[in-house]
Amino acid sequence: MPDNRPTVSPWSILLDNAKMAAMYALGVLLVAGVWWLLGALYLAYCFFSLWLYIRLICPSCLCYHTATCRSGYHVFAQRYPPADAAVFARRFKRHVVWLYPVWFVPPLAAIYLFLTAFSWGTVILLALFSLVSFVLLPYISRAHSCKTCANVANCPIRLGRPGVKDHAGE
Repeated sequence: MPDNRPTVSPWSILLDNAKMAAMYALGVLLVAGVWWLLGALYLAYCFFSLWLYIRLICPSCLCYHTATCRSGYHVFAQRYPPADAAVFARRFKRHVVWLYPVWFVPPLAAIYLFLTAFSWGTVILLALFSLVSFVLLPYISRAHSCKTCANVANCPIRLGRPGVKDHAGE
């Protein structure tokens, strides 16, 4: 790769990863409220699903090929062989499901806690988790990460949104 490629600022990497770290931490607190070992397993799954994302999806992303991932994942993904960028949307749709439990296990743990041992602390944790995971994280992604992403036109999440055309230019 050429040495004059655009660089990704540490601020960008910090912002993009801080939202995920906050979601993971709040999720761990909620799940650990059921049983501390489940909290540890949830955290291990968070890292496992992130590794799967980096391993299975990143090598086909245009940001992988240009080393401009705003999350900094391209640094870790370079360990894996590159894949054709034309298959990004298909790979993303197929493998993003590994991330879903990270979003939905903590609210299920909160429901269990509401039914077995209601506390206002659980209400606050669930509200914070929901705010970070379902409001703040998507907002920061759209306004920061996706806004200047080289792969935005090929992204299955962004396709069909106003101002975004698919990779075929349709």
